[in-house]
Amino acid sequence: MTMAEPVLRIALVGAGTMGQWYAQCLSEYDAAELVAVCDLDLAKARALADAWRVDRACADYREVLEDEGLDAVVVATPDRSHREPVVACLEAGKHVLCEKPLATTLDDGLAIEEAVEVSGKELMVNFGNRQRAKAQMLRRLVRDEQAVGEIGNVYIELNERVGKTDELAWAADTSPVWFLLSHCVDTLRFVTGLELAEVFGYQTRKVMPTRGLDTSDTAAFVGKLSNGGHAFLGSSWIYPEDYGPDIDFSVRVLGSAGVVECQMHPHDLAVHTDTSRAVNYDYPYTDHRGRRENWWFQSTRHFVHCVLTGQHPTPDAADGLACLRALLAMHETSATGKPVAIKPL
Repeated sequence: MTMAEPVLRIALVGAGTMGQWYAQCLSEYDAAELVAVCDLDLAKARALADAWRVDRACADYREVLEDEGLDAVVVATPDRSHREPVVACLEAGKHVLCEKPLATTLDDGLAIEEAVEVSGKELMVNFGNRQRAKAQMLRRLVRDEQAVGEIGNVYIELNERVGKTDELAWAADTSPVWFLLSHCVDTLRFVTGLELAEVFGYQTRKVMPTRGLDTSDTAAFVGKLSNGGHAFLGSSWIYPEDYGPDIDFSVRVLGSAGVVECQMHPHDLAVHTDTSRAVNYDYPYTDHRGRRENWWFQSTRHFVHCVLTGQHPTPDAADGLACLRALLAMHETSATGKPVAIKPL
């Protein structure tokens, strides 16, 4: 007779776009048990819970925090709405997986970091691109093998189709900085081990206002790195809907000994017909059991595995806070037209 494998009992807060992904990922993972779905819209919470045979659905996440058998909570609320549920879950003694970015104000980010320290519980910010095989190879080449020598310039660009904004009920409350450049900043830190010390740049507003959204279209920044090198970071979400590759995500690291570069999104399979297109085989991939599999699912499962095995999951609150401070500086320089220094805490 074999002993049963440990299972992490998890509640989900937020039944929107990302909440649906989390529900599938956790429901198909043997080491996790999704026990509750919470959303301000109770009907939406109930529908998602029913879709994955979860018994409990509620409008107030605080109800599930009273469950002593609950181990962890995934917070998949909009960018600006992370602090309250994350802090409450930590104070209730639950581990937390927080959707990126950590927060959208420094006060919120610091409050979350303090709650982590006081609670002694784990918090991971789900910058899932760290789990891409390409990102991990880049990190080994750049940081471990020092294949490019001393880093001079880093170029990271992430762009998505304009239809992405149609999927977000709260699109007007975010921007390419929060939604896309947050990935770029975390990828920069993960791959190079360097920090942004200063940023200068701009955002444009032309397309989004015509779609009824008071937010920016594109964002482009140059940054000074902690080693004296430079970073060029750009994002937009106004690519045409018929853009074949779906997502444009590229990384190039130039140093004293060479350069490494790659397309992070799989664009190496194409169909050439009257409706030619690049094939996105990332999210549609399933394993031998028919379960969805990709880098983002791996990131979510990384959190579960770390909590169950007593390991510290990353990116953690400190990583999330470092990224947040860079994003806030990007918004500040966009507003003032002046370079903004990012001083170490």
